[in-house]
Order: sequence, then structure tokens, then C-alpha cells
Amino acid sequence: MKIETLKSTGYTKREDTLRILVCAENRQQVNDVLAGKEVLTVYTDNTGEDIFVEDLKGYLYADSLTEISEGCFELVLTNKAPTSQSVREKVIAKIEAYDKSKAVNSFTLGDKRMWLDKETRVGLVNSINIEKAAGKETTTLWFDAVQYEIPVDTALQMLAALELYALDCYNVTQSHIASVKLLDDISMLTEYDHTTGYPDKLVFNLNT
Repeated sequence: MKIETLKSTGYTKREDTLRILVCAENRQQVNDVLAGKEVLTVYTDNTGEDIFVEDLKGYLYADSLTEISEGCFELVLTNKAPTSQSVREKVIAKIEAYDKSKAVNSFTLGDKRMWLDKETRVGLVNSINIEKAAGKETTTLWFDAVQYEIPVDTALQMLAALELYALDCYNVTQSHIASVKLLDDISMLTEYDHTTGYPDKLVFNLNT
């Protein structure tokens, strides 16, 4: 099956939405071929020729586009024009999802990428301070079944730097949300780049 020029594995029509599964080289190709068209034509090519199946009419507006596997996308179209409020909510959701993603929440220890959430960081600071008060010179950090022996002072400095990094990221995220809440123009909301302004990720080298 094909929808326009893209191979499709199926589609579902509802009263106000159209859900399409297609194969494409990238997200831009999906948008270019399928979004914003009054009519989308479905073909079957089981015989090697494009045979008309039906026209899908009225689903002009892209609601979401998700890559569900490499080269396979789910596009949801709707017949309802977006409002600034609906677009704003989606942009804020993207900002919050990015804030929780590995694009923000990661650092490198040795040659291993990892992340420690707030609760874990606080717990480690408390336990390492107890170890330091007891006269221990090193502490043990486990991550993904790998053991790291780190001097207690170095570990505390790393955790302090990580806490400041997390705070900086939080401030950037909230700044993005505040900026988006001030926008009413749909095109400006759609084009808003929520990935800018975040601090460089931390890299800790245990050999120095």
C-alpha cells in the first residue's frame, strides 16, 4: 500500500483524525509529502502497479509525528485547525520531555555515560559525608553493574558539580517554558527551538 508516494503499512480514519503508518527516509519527508494537503490518495501496488483505493479528504493539519522504529513513522492528521493554546501545550510538553531526556540528563564518568537523579545524588552526598567523617579515604559508586572507587573528596566535588549542572538545566527549562507562554503566534510557537541554552555536559576523568 502507498499513501501518495510513501509506502504505508496502514491507516485508521476517525471523525476528526487520521492515523497513518508510513515508511520514509526522515521526518521531513513525511511532512513534505503528507501534511497540509486537502486530499491524500491511497494506492495498492500488490500487482506492481499503483491501483487507486480511495481519497482521504480534509485532514489538513499535522497533530503529531512519531518515529516508532528506524524509517517507520506514525503521523496523526486532524481536520481541526490548531489554536495557539493547543500548539503552546505541545511545545511545553516537548520542553519537559527534553528536560527529562538523555540529551540533558547525562554525564560521563571515565568513558561511561550515566545519570544520577536528585534522590540518588542527595543520598550519595549524605553517605559519603558519613564515610568521610569515619575516616574513609575512598568511596564506592556502582552504576550498571560497574564498580568505581573514588576518593571521597573527589566524589563530593563531582556531586556538587552535578547538582549545579542540574540546577542550571532546570533554570534553562523553566526559562523556555516562560518564553513559550508569552508567545501567541502559531508559527513562532511551531518554530521555537527548545534545545538551546543548556550547559555543556560534565565529563569526569578518574585518571587525573
